[in-house]
Amino acid sequence: MVREPLTPEERARHERGLERIRQRLFRRYQPADYFIVPNSERVIAASAESCWNAACGRYRVFRIGGLSYAADCCDKDGLSRFSLSHFEDQRFSFWLTAARGHTVTSLVVQFRELDEIVYGRLCSFRRANRAPAYVGKKPTG
Repeated sequence: MVREPLTPEERARHERGLERIRQRLFRRYQPADYFIVPNSERVIAASAESCWNAACGRYRVFRIGGLSYAADCCDKDGLSRFSLSHFEDQRFSFWLTAARGHTVTSLVVQFRELDEIVYGRLCSFRRANRAPAYVGKKPTG
């Protein structure tokens, strides 16, 4: 596998893909519902790879990239970050990182489930940070 520069067509697909991710993500929920910090969106770059294998010869793999946002999940150490990145076909990698940088969750999500999975995981992490998990632990939020 060798990384290659994007073609103009791939750049255009990348831009369209990012817009589709935004539309799906904010279809039911607004940025505030995800606890997104305003102006925190980061674009994950698209990539193209030239590959070869004996069964099918040379082929090219294109990934549209993705988006990443800072979110206030009531982590006592600061802001969390969640990211969505194209994996293959209609599948996306989703990961949520706590303020100190460790991964809270990482999974592959179907495009049609982006909004529900992301919303559910962010709400769950926020609840866990706000409510005591056991007697004797003080809430952080």
